[in-house]
Formats: sequence, structure tokens, C-alpha cells
Amino acid sequence: MLDTEAIPATGHDDGEWVVVTPATCKADGTKELQCSVCGEVLDSEVIPSADAEHVPGKMTLTTQPTCTAEGEKTQSCTVCGEVLATESVPARGHDDGKWITVKPATKEETGLKELRCTRCSELLDTAVIPVRTTDYYSGNTACSIGPRFRDECGLTDKWYRFTPVDLSVDGVQTFDLIASDAYIIGSVTVTVADGAVTIDCSYVSEDVKVHSEFCTFLPSLGEITTVDPAQLPSYGFGEAISIADALNGDTKVLLFICNVVDYHSDMPITRVYTNSNDFVRKVNALKENLE
Repeated sequence: MLDTEAIPATGHDDGEWVVVTPATCKADGTKELQCSVCGEVLDSEVIPSADAEHVPGKMTLTTQPTCTAEGEKTQSCTVCGEVLATESVPARGHDDGKWITVKPATKEETGLKELRCTRCSELLDTAVIPVRTTDYYSGNTACSIGPRFRDECGLTDKWYRFTPVDLSVDGVQTFDLIASDAYIIGSVTVTVADGAVTIDCSYVSEDVKVHSEFCTFLPSLGEITTVDPAQLPSYGFGEAISIADALNGDTKVLLFICNVVDYHSDMPITRVYTNSNDFVRKVNALKENLE
């Protein structure tokens, strides 16, 4: 048997530390010292989480600003949720909105209006509404001057008036437009030309609000059975109406206008008194066309 001789172990080569589990801002990690020859773990150490950097996320609105108080935005770590930064958001300020009447003025007492924020309803200002000197007339009927149906044929209890017109001669005729049977708010023009009649309506002010307009021609009082605009044909203002076709050639007709309007006393309207001698005289002159 031959002689043998043991060869001494070379010993471990410490090598370098290797990170096994990286530390995060939320948890510790680990690192090991391994032998560079055999890979045996020679030592291990904890990597403290405090040594790891946070992963910042986006700035996020966390507190909404109000009209008077600031809001807040924050930036947090996406790993551990720790707040890394904060930033203030300016207050929005009040939104004035519109003035709201809380007490309308009358002819005897002043009124009151308020200005409130549209977002938080805080009262921002108040103002006195002066004593009212204007009379408002809403949804009132306007007819051309002439007799009243209720006086002549009894088909309605309303004050509706009509104008007897003669369409046999070319030319232009103009009549007052009376609202509420009390105020002249405009005029009606009847134009006859080339076998057609055209009705035009104008108002004393562009502030007159017109809800609806109605215009028609009726035959003699003895031939009509209703004066309800909803049951009668209507012609448009400014429309050329054939006397032969639409009116069957009748040139002695009753012009019936029934417009619904809003107006007020500050407009250049004229007060009329339907029982005055002057008004009665004008109506009687128009009634001559009925004969």
C-alpha cells in the first residue's frame, strides 16, 4: 500500500455581502455573506427598513376647499402610505349668484332683496327695493278698437272688441290696439292692394312681451256662432290674404284681433276711458260699417 498525505483545507473565502431580501420603507430586508468558493453562508445581517427610500405617489386632493377655508393636497408613499408632503389649496371664494327678492315692493312699502352665495348660501348682501311706482299687466288681452261682441251679439262675457272694416277700396287704414280695454299699446294697420288684405300689428315699445297673436276676419254678426279664438281660423300678421279666396269676396267684414301680452305703465301707453264721449264717438263711427 502506497503512502498517502492529507492536503490541508484551504478555508473559506469570505467573498462579498449579497442582498437576499431588499429592505422597503415598510419591512426589514436581509443580506448574507457567502463563501466565494463553496457558497456556504458565513454570516447574515438585517437591512433596517429605515434605510430604504419611500416611493412617492401623486399629489391627491384630500380636503376640498370651501368658499372661505383652504383645502389640502397630500403626497403619500405608495408602499407604506406615509404622508411625504402636503400642499394647501386656496379657498374658492363666494359666488355672488343673482339678487333674489324676498319681499316685493308695493306702492305703500319698500321691499327687500338678498344676494347669497350659490355654493354655500351665505348671505352676502341685502338691498332695499324702492316703493313701486310701476303697474305691471301680465297676460292681458289686446284687441283693435271697435264695438264689443258682448254688447252686439252676446256670444261672450269677455270684453273682446272687433273692428268693422271695408275692404272694397285699395288703401291703408290704421286702428288703435287696446289692451285690458283700458290702454292703447300699439296700432293695427289694414292694407288693401291687388285683391288682397294684409294686417300688421305694432307696439309702442319693444318691451311689450307678446305671448300669442291672433287675427281673423268674421262675416256679419248674424252669421257667427262663436268668438272663441280657439275655435276660429287664424291669419298671420304680415300675410297677404286673398279677399276672393279666403273671404269669399266679402269686403264688409269684422276684423277680430286677440293678442295676449305683458306691458307696464312706464311704457308710452295712453289711457282710454271707454265710456267717454270721444271714445263712444269713435266706436259709433266704426259701427257704420256694419250697415
